[in-house]
Amino acid sequence: MGSLAEKEKEKLFPGGVTNAIAVELKDFADAVRLGTVPEVDGMEGYKALAICLALFESAWFNSPVSLGEIERCEVEGYQEEINRVLGI
Repeated sequence: MGSLAEKEKEKLFPGGVTNAIAVELKDFADAVRLGTVPEVDGMEGYKALAICLALFESAWFNSPVSLGEIERCEVEGYQEEINRVLGI
């Protein structure tokens, strides 16, 4: 914190808030209210989620699954059951 300029501190820790969830919620709220672009958009969030989904699918099929396969919805053994229950 000591190495950050005041402008950087306010951007990363608005109002001095250091709770990561609160900062992300503020970023999202600002995007909705002000039309700004959030630091992490939907596609970046999806790519991060793909890492977890690849682990689940790999365990389900007992074989490696690539992130690309997940991102393109090519592998959905674990997810298929969830989709079926939700009617997706």
